[in-house]
Amino acid sequence: MKTLIHIKLLAVVCLLCSFTTTIALAYDKGNIDVMPVIEYIKNNKTILHNGEYPYNNDTIRVLAIGNSFTVDATVYLKQLMVNLGVNTDQVIMSRLVHGSSSFDTWIDHINNNSAISTTKTPHYDILIGQAKATTVRDVLALGWDIVVIQQTSETAGDYGTFSSCQEYVELLKRYTGNENLCLFYNMPHSHSAVTGETFGYSDWVKYAEVTRRVVEEIGIDRIIPTGTAIQKARNTDLTYGGKYNNLTRDNWHLNSGTGRYVAACTWYEALFAPYFGTSVIGSTLNILESEKPNDETFANSFVAVNDDNRLLCVQCATNAIATPYNDNTDWLGNKRDNAPNNAWSIYTYNGTIIIEELADNVEVKIYTTNGILLHTTSVAHVTTLTLPQGIYLVQVFDKMKKVII
Repeated sequence: MKTLIHIKLLAVVCLLCSFTTTIALAYDKGNIDVMPVIEYIKNNKTILHNGEYPYNNDTIRVLAIGNSFTVDATVYLKQLMVNLGVNTDQVIMSRLVHGSSSFDTWIDHINNNSAISTTKTPHYDILIGQAKATTVRDVLALGWDIVVIQQTSETAGDYGTFSSCQEYVELLKRYTGNENLCLFYNMPHSHSAVTGETFGYSDWVKYAEVTRRVVEEIGIDRIIPTGTAIQKARNTDLTYGGKYNNLTRDNWHLNSGTGRYVAACTWYEALFAPYFGTSVIGSTLNILESEKPNDETFANSFVAVNDDNRLLCVQCATNAIATPYNDNTDWLGNKRDNAPNNAWSIYTYNGTIIIEELADNVEVKIYTTNGILLHTTSVAHVTTLTLPQGIYLVQVFDKMKKVII
């Protein structure tokens, strides 16, 4: 039953994209065409193997490790889950944060087994459920199914800073005791402005490209595209003409209200919607004026989430999930006139393959890892392909990429 719900959920999300095609492929024997597969395996080995998503666990246990951007993105997460009616008794979630922390920061904290505190860094918060600890390694040993990691916003656009990712992940697996640990990478949002530029667009382009490489080269194939959701929101009326620092409170951190709400919707849809089979599209949660923080910086940038703008916030999040690297569509998924015809990306979501950024009538070939050509089809724009669980190689144009369902 849960698998069927997942497929229905994806269909709802993709209804937001004007150019979406869904194709269910029969799992039949095809022709043998081994050479493309041999070439792919020879040239495209990921550094890491990511663990499976805990679809069928009785509970889902999530640890988010990061910095202040991690805090911003999760402030409204529990409220959102309660509003959606999911059973939070099945959720344990905590945050382990250190301001401006990078992968290297957390490698040091793990190696030194740093003490944790609720008032100093590294800072530990229990968001949902009970999971108490006194040191970083104590936290890691609490039985997590999923760990969310994040690079600093200053370095997230430089792939060279990800050289320590393998060491970081090996430490996480060692001290969680979970070799099948499911990792998510959170793409941060860009700062709201760079000299001579509005909306931090150039930084977002770098973040998106690096995130794509995190998936395709490192192998952390589950992402939370917070940065893309915020970037899409910055191209809507949610910015109120830039009056509120383009969804930030200080040009860096997300504002209370709309900015944090878009981020929370993105986190929920990536992390929890596959487990519960309930999309954030159904949210009726508002963040009202009465909830404005007392702190002056927060208060001056606060923008309420209400019946007028709530759906827009949600749509920015769900479209980012469907098109996480995509600058070729707007926040509703409409293809831009100047989008390139040979750019494409592929990923999985709730047991379904999604191919995005395609032109009209592009040939797609689906292979097994032993070279059996399962299916050839002609697709366009954002396309979803439904297949049984397994590992597949998908060829578009002259490129082949691996996907795991």
